[in-house]
Amino acid sequence: MTSARTSPVHARSAMDLTLMEQFKSRAERCRTPKQFRDLVKRLQEIISYQSFICTWGYLEGRKLAFIYHHNFPNDFLRWFLAKGMSTKSPMVEAWLRSNQVQVWVDLADRCADQFTPEHRERIFSAGLQHSMGGGWIGREVYVFCCIAMPSEESCRASVEPFRLLLPILCKALKQACPRPLLTQREIIILERRVMGEAIKHIAAEEGIAERTVTMHLQRVKKKLYTDDLVNAIVMAVRSGMIDESWKDWHVAKSRSSP
Repeated sequence: MTSARTSPVHARSAMDLTLMEQFKSRAERCRTPKQFRDLVKRLQEIISYQSFICTWGYLEGRKLAFIYHHNFPNDFLRWFLAKGMSTKSPMVEAWLRSNQVQVWVDLADRCADQFTPEHRERIFSAGLQHSMGGGWIGREVYVFCCIAMPSEESCRASVEPFRLLLPILCKALKQACPRPLLTQREIIILERRVMGEAIKHIAAEEGIAERTVTMHLQRVKKKLYTDDLVNAIVMAVRSGMIDESWKDWHVAKSRSSP
């Protein structure tokens, strides 16, 4: 009488299912940014990605509200945000139309005319050509996740696990990071700087110390992966974190002033 043996394939499948269940359980308890960061690191136990990025924003006006990444090159992120690509890139556009996971190499072949030479060069220079993206679309808000793999083979092998994990990741992000990346005070101060107001004037108008204004601007730069305030302003405007409404706000406030 011979004992039944579990095949390597079945053993691997069982392990994957166990990891998926553990990941789902951890995601359901995810309530803080730190817990979400830990969850993203745990994701590597199931999908051995090189880099990960997720965003959420408002569908109306395609406005980015929040961004988090793990191992994405900062130079690429600065370029991506400054170009307003967070909601206008071909991958995001294709996903919003189809609500299906998009593989970059397939999209680049299928929609070659939508990618500028600079875009392609940036993707390859950053090592992001073997990436895929997808997410969740609600009535007013969207969540988008993208992972970059080390090879085309690993990317294609991970499409299905990624697709299955997306609802879990999106829900966890919404639970853990429900507020926009920039606070309302940071947005107001940044809008005033866009208008060319001096730090001293901003401090007086907002009823805070000048060093507090400077501190807020430093935090904005850190959140947007730059040391340059002008660059931070460009990224915030182009990505929709601050928009044209600040002009109306400034005019109305000026008219109401004595």
